Parts: sequence; structure tokens; C-alpha cells
Amino acid sequence: MERLAFKVVIPARMRSTRLPGKMLADIAGKPLVAWVAQRALESGADEVIVATDHHEIADAVASYGIKVCTTATTHETGTDRLAEAVQLLGLGPAEIVVNLQGDEPLIDPKLIRKVAGELALRPNASISTPTATRSTFRARRSRSRATRSRRTATRSPRAFPPSATSASTPTA
Repeated sequence: MERLAFKVVIPARMRSTRLPGKMLADIAGKPLVAWVAQRALESGADEVIVATDHHEIADAVASYGIKVCTTATTHETGTDRLAEAVQLLGLGPAEIVVNLQGDEPLIDPKLIRKVAGELALRPNASISTPTATRSTFRARRSRSRATRSRRTATRSPRAFPPSATSASTPTA
């Protein structure tokens, strides 16, 4: 079996509209985003990068040995931040990049790896974001087979929602 090579990028901003500073929220003695990065590392990713526009987040994750990519403060979405990080890191179109939300400390590392595997099967896809529980992911994946049979592809930042087939997502 061939080894699955993939990277995880975690967009993290300080100015969350619902809970400012949530990336640094203390969860059992560790910042929220550091727990997320740890789960990403447990997935077997070759590299885990936190893409942030704020020095406090960068300092916090760097203290846990997590790679940081500093991005612009002007991004409206995590996908925009991820796209800039992909460009700054010089990741090519053949790279598998999983977009992991910074507020998912309980995500199953197997799900992250599964999303990377699904991307490996879809070379036209650029990024994907695990956003569901395992059982929901399976259901969405089943729907994606029907979509795939219509010869449409998605590079959506979400894990294969039915509405993504008509959306175009810029690739980095």
C-alpha cells in the first residue's frame, strides 16, 4: 500500500466575530488551536501548519513546535487565509492540503486522514475541510459518488456537500 502524503493547514484568526480570541482559549492548559494541531499531527499528516495573522497565535503554537505561516489581516474567510498560506508555502497543485478548522479540538484524526484519502482520489480537487462526524462524512461521500458519475468535480472547502458541485472555488 502506497503511503498517503498530505499536509494540514489550520487557518486561525484572533478576531472571531462570535468569540474574539477563541483560538487561544485555554482548554485543559493548552490553547484551543494547539489541541487542533495535535489532532492533525495524530492523523499522520506530513506537515501541520497554522496560518494566522496574529503574533499571539503564532507564538502560542510555535511553543508547541507547530509550524506557522503568517498571513494578511485582510482575509474574510479561513479559505482565503488557506489560499494565501498555500501560495506562501510554495505548495504545488499536486499537494494534498486538508483545511482543518481551528475550533475543532475533538475531531477524529482518522477523519482528517480519510479526507486526505478522498482528495487523493480526486486529483482535480485542491482543498477539503472535514466538517462532519464520521457517519455524516460517509453519507456525504456516498452522495459524492453520484456527483462523480455525472463527471463533475468539486474543489470545495467543505467535505463533499451536495451543493458544492455547482460552486467554483479558487485554487491556490
